[in-house]
Amino acid sequence: MKTKWMLAGFLLVFGATAHAVVTVENTIAAQVPGTKTVTIDYDVSSDFSADVTITLRAFEGEDEVVLSSLSGDVGSGVAVGSGKSIVWDAGADWNGRHTSGLKFIVLADDGESTTPIPVAGMVVVPAGTADGTDPDFGAYSLTMESSLYVDETETTKRVWDLVYDWAVTNGYAFDNPGAGITNSHPVTTVNWYDCVKWCNARSELEGLEPCYTVGGDPFKSGRQIPDLDINATGYRLPTGEEWEYAARAGASTRFFWGNQITYDEANYFSVATCAYDTSTTRGFHPDHGPDWPYTFAPGTFAPNGYGLYEVAGNVAEWCWDEVVADGGRQQRGGSWIDGAEFIRCGSGFSQFPSQADIYSGFRSVRDAGVSVSGTAVTLVDARDYTLAIVSLVGAPDPSAGFHIYAWGSSATCSVDPLMVVSNTTYVLKGWTGSGSIPAMGTAATTGLVPLTEPDSTIVWSWVADNDRDDLPNDWELEYYGSETGAVATADTDGDGYTAEQEFVLGTDPTDRFSQLNLTIEPTVDATVVVSCSTQPKRTYRFEYADSLLAPSWTLLKVQDGTGLVEGYEDTSGTPGRYYRVLVQSAIGTTSFVWKSRPDTDGDEMPNDWEMAFFGSETGVVASADFDDDGYTNLDEFRLGSNPTNSASHLNFSVAAAGGGGALISCSTAPGRIYIIEYTDSLSPVAWRLLGGFAGTGATGQHEDADFALGRYYRMRVIIPPGVEP
Repeated sequence: MKTKWMLAGFLLVFGATAHAVVTVENTIAAQVPGTKTVTIDYDVSSDFSADVTITLRAFEGEDEVVLSSLSGDVGSGVAVGSGKSIVWDAGADWNGRHTSGLKFIVLADDGESTTPIPVAGMVVVPAGTADGTDPDFGAYSLTMESSLYVDETETTKRVWDLVYDWAVTNGYAFDNPGAGITNSHPVTTVNWYDCVKWCNARSELEGLEPCYTVGGDPFKSGRQIPDLDINATGYRLPTGEEWEYAARAGASTRFFWGNQITYDEANYFSVATCAYDTSTTRGFHPDHGPDWPYTFAPGTFAPNGYGLYEVAGNVAEWCWDEVVADGGRQQRGGSWIDGAEFIRCGSGFSQFPSQADIYSGFRSVRDAGVSVSGTAVTLVDARDYTLAIVSLVGAPDPSAGFHIYAWGSSATCSVDPLMVVSNTTYVLKGWTGSGSIPAMGTAATTGLVPLTEPDSTIVWSWVADNDRDDLPNDWELEYYGSETGAVATADTDGDGYTAEQEFVLGTDPTDRFSQLNLTIEPTVDATVVVSCSTQPKRTYRFEYADSLLAPSWTLLKVQDGTGLVEGYEDTSGTPGRYYRVLVQSAIGTTSFVWKSRPDTDGDEMPNDWEMAFFGSETGVVASADFDDDGYTNLDEFRLGSNPTNSASHLNFSVAAAGGGGALISCSTAPGRIYIIEYTDSLSPVAWRLLGGFAGTGATGQHEDADFALGRYYRMRVIIPPGVEP
């Protein structure tokens, strides 16, 4: 039997529970954008005391995070009331680390010994009432009279086995031994009786009072419906109302994250007929392994507001409640085999308690006493977000160099579009970016850019163009003997292409045989091949139209230039089709310079660089150290130093600074980024970002004001995308 049903709040009342002495509610944690500080807001009340002692604890999984740098409403003497706030300086205690889900627990103590102790692997879901209106099930009201410890994740096969192995040697008899893909995956193929007995065994193993009894004795064997002592200290299955209260975490939407679902949020079976299922593919989750059941290890998907993982999908979770008169028991949350409609917060299943399936699992709960703690989960990112600015001329904002930000920061990068330096006019042709910066652009500003990646670079691309005709000085000098000698609209060689067009195409404006050479040729297979000569550092778009009266050009292929003839075969067999090729010069979008830098021998050292220093385009051994300065020839190319001069190299040094710190310096070359890292130990090594700068051709320096004896430094040199070394 697997009867599916829906509910918005399945209510069972088990009688009176303890009255709260002190209550923590409305706990919310969030990192402040642009900083490394986290605020934890909460409300606290007490029936008998005007002030309480507040303790904040944090956990990453089962590992507790040391919180030393706290300020605000924390410690002793905190007045009860609403709008309390704690500020944690993660940059001081947790610098360089990040997680999508750090769990914070606010503990309040009024001296009545009512504060629950945090339990590893469990979260405290506070008592209270949650009212709302579900888009599918309407108004609901969910009440938890007492706070509960709730397993953070579905019970894994490893945890199941630890208790099961003890239980079978201590008087317990199960119907099923449990199964799972690996020990780290949820246990499956367990029925309701198995889960109830297991909760009792876990309670006894930990010295707690079992919740389930038969005739006054702990329920250990057979298929009876035991009595439930809701006030016992041991483990049990949640009621349906408790499960939904915990799963929603205050949300009144279909799912705890919102009203739509994709594979990014849960492990389920996607179908096209469900309007709010917006996954791009259908069927089982595309990232599962080859083995049945198609479960994921707990913690794969983001937790809800209470820090509970996989309350939607993965495995359906057994609950205590009897649902129908024939003895069916409730399951909640849906599984990897269920569609989106069955993993909504308000959905459920009815199963015979004796039924064990590959989609059935569970998580257990424990009484946490009165509501004296609040739990909240948030992203915490204490990494340095770096932005390197490279500009050979101009006055960019931020300035050229290496800038350090915090998570959530945004930056606007801009520069003057025209600069005159030493009687040479430089025209901005755009920029290239990496990390958070968009790949490329042609404007003199990026607009506001959120820094979402830890390492970002923007390279402003300039062309020396004294007459501002979009023909670079060196190109005009090469072909016309003067930096201002070309007329952009003139066709010098009479081949039908102007000087400007020849520059864009990469052809020789003084040779009429150097041109695009676009050809359209039929084949014996009734197809058409469109081809043209190509040049490096250019992009070729092959397009077609079926009419020239009102042409609508459709893309066939995008081809990067190679220096060879490239083409596209149109196999559509459509007669009367028209073709064209659009050429985009890479200048201003992907490179500083309009010329390519061929590397005939494929050793990562361009021909012109090898020729300049060694007199041959292919005669250099990359791994050799020609000048015996400790750097290979390839190292010297990457560093921008002279491979034939032993005095020209990185010159990395660390010296005492005037203020008692350490001064790290090195020689630099334009177009490179120099990143300084440090570690306070070589066993183990933990390199951390210190700072950096963009190369200028002069010596770059950075001071470590926090220098400590025994600190080690290293330098990393990066050639950003789009920079011609």
